[in-house]
Amino acid sequence: LDTSAWRWRDPSSTLIFMGDYIDKGPTSRQTVELVMTLTEQFPAQVTALMGNHELELLKDRDEERGYFYFQLPYAVVHPAEYLNYLDSPPEDTDELVIDSLYNASIEVYSLNLYRFTRIAPTSVSEDSRLVSITEYVNPKHHRQLVSERLEDYQKSYLDSYRSDTKLGRWLENRPIAHLTEDGTLFVHGGISEPVARHIFSGGRAAIDELNRQMKLNAHEKDIIAFLETTMLGEAVEDLVTYRGNHESCSDLVHKILPQMPGVKRLAVGHTPEELVRVECDGSFLALDSLLGRWIRATGNNYCPPNATDRQFSINGRYACEPIEQSCEGQIVKLLQTGEVVIIETTSG
Repeated sequence: LDTSAWRWRDPSSTLIFMGDYIDKGPTSRQTVELVMTLTEQFPAQVTALMGNHELELLKDRDEERGYFYFQLPYAVVHPAEYLNYLDSPPEDTDELVIDSLYNASIEVYSLNLYRFTRIAPTSVSEDSRLVSITEYVNPKHHRQLVSERLEDYQKSYLDSYRSDTKLGRWLENRPIAHLTEDGTLFVHGGISEPVARHIFSGGRAAIDELNRQMKLNAHEKDIIAFLETTMLGEAVEDLVTYRGNHESCSDLVHKILPQMPGVKRLAVGHTPEELVRVECDGSFLALDSLLGRWIRATGNNYCPPNATDRQFSINGRYACEPIEQSCEGQIVKLLQTGEVVIIETTSG
């Protein structure tokens, strides 16, 4: 990116990203690189939180894990995203493989077999119920090619986020929580009462310590043990996945916020709806408004990114909708007065 003309015009303003830069379509790498560049160019103004998808990617780098989140047939890596990690421009063979993966995914959705399918080069031998997406590739004589190329794609993808790479180090250094001067606490998922009481009861100092410990233990050799065997690690998992704050204003206002000194309101992502929600008399901001074009059109499923018409499965039970090229959704501006201004992002 050419950043020579970039200027931060208002030194009193800041920008906060809520996480989940990856797994929302076939341009995740471009999204990561844009957000990363913003944090590097304007470190005092731009904060990019870690989302649960970034955390899962960091965990997937451990080859001993066995279960790989990024191989789910929905909600993670779109097939075309792998092309962003090739060492050379895509060839005709790559386009055939990617088309085959999308077509196979559509058949899996039409048969309601996504729970038993993985976007993996081969079937999972440890679990006879899980089969490779290649089993649904047609014509059958393409299956070996798709399997071989998919193995290469996935290795390149994970290798791009190793601890000794720029992208990997940047993800490892994402904060889990961010407390602004006006008392707004930003986290990707949410805050449970136990985390508020036992982890963040020290206010800003406790939040800073959790972020520090996460960065210290985010290396691919350390992260699994940290998350699974320490109280702070368990809290990290909770903070990026918890959705309970959407259920009760009473619990948030009376049981959670009072446990955390200096915290007046909570802002979260992770739980998408069409619009931003300002609830609990302004104490709770639910900010995920489906900004990604692909998730707006097809939810968490993988559909061809450049289709101009509906694409049906062979049995006609599932159809991929064309992806709109315009931006939709909302973002939020928090004023120093405490007012919440919702901004529409729709554009041509």
